[in-house]
Amino acid sequence: MLNVAVVGEHSYVGTKFKELYGDKINITLMSSRGNIDVLGFKGYDSVIMAAAIVHRKQTTADRSLYFSVNRDLTQKIAEKAKREGVKHFVYISTMSVYGLNKGVITPNTSVHPDFNNYYSVSKKDGERAAASQADNNFILAILRPPMIYGEGAKGNYQRLVDLMQKLPMFPDYKNERSMISIENLSHFLANICLNKWGGVFHPQDPEYMCTTNLALQIAKKSGKKLGLTKMMNGAIKAGGAFSPDVSKMFGDLTYRRDIDDEITAMNMGAFGFVDIDEPEPVEEEPVVAQEVKQPEAAKPQPAAETTLESPFPEIPVVSQPAVAAAAPTSSVLPQADDVTVTVTAFEPKFVSKEAPKEEASKGIDFKDYFSRF
Repeated sequence: MLNVAVVGEHSYVGTKFKELYGDKINITLMSSRGNIDVLGFKGYDSVIMAAAIVHRKQTTADRSLYFSVNRDLTQKIAEKAKREGVKHFVYISTMSVYGLNKGVITPNTSVHPDFNNYYSVSKKDGERAAASQADNNFILAILRPPMIYGEGAKGNYQRLVDLMQKLPMFPDYKNERSMISIENLSHFLANICLNKWGGVFHPQDPEYMCTTNLALQIAKKSGKKLGLTKMMNGAIKAGGAFSPDVSKMFGDLTYRRDIDDEITAMNMGAFGFVDIDEPEPVEEEPVVAQEVKQPEAAKPQPAAETTLESPFPEIPVVSQPAVAAAAPTSSVLPQADDVTVTVTAFEPKFVSKEAPKEEASKGIDFKDYFSRF
């Protein structure tokens, strides 16, 4: 059975992950409070860093706490896990590292958190801390989920629940937001750990969510009748320009549906990340043009099959080296010429035509990826 350690004993993601998949994966919840030297990671296949300072009212006095946990503790946990032989590390980050309240996030969107938001900035720094340990023997997966919803969820989801309970009528306002249920996120985490995926991932539900529809779902589950009105729509449109809270709740903010098709499946894989240090400059000699006889193309060799035993059939097993993220809709990902990858929401299936090219195993150049920071 797969052995996974989750740092964040009382974290929402960690506790729900164990609740949903504890009978299929050996999941150990570990406390990050106190002396972390007592934590033991030997024998674990993956370590998930889910501990974080989040969902609390921000004060200037708390700034150091955000960074000591979300950044510094991440660095220490990653170093300890790597030192004790763990080969795979998962860091739970956030969509807020992009610093946006509205718009569409694409592979070209810069990571630029709001520097007045300690949570967003410290999570961005946590990504870099984890990346400082990543190499071909310590594969790193960074997850940037949008709002997580489900029974017991906190943060923006709980604020929506509170608002719905206070208002006699709820705005009938159409918007689109990327969200993910805790069930879908847990399923994605199981795939990440089972297949040792590495890269930056943006898991989301197959369909965008409308805030009004989510409120109706919550009301139905709680047994409350919720009336809708369009009378507040004008105020919402005007308030969205001035109030981040209104924008967060009713604005349009989505991951482009194929975001992971492009930046994960093409550029990242199960091979870890290369070093992020700046290379030494090399003086190139002038090139003299000359006729070069092209060698005959080598005959393709069949790919060597790798069989991985799945502890539970509903989570697909992926043969290396092809890796894909969970795409929201079925699609064929643009991989190397010799590999075709078919993806259906959270259930990757892989078809390899022939052996992958050797250079495909180089992974992402993290130096280039983090140059936007």
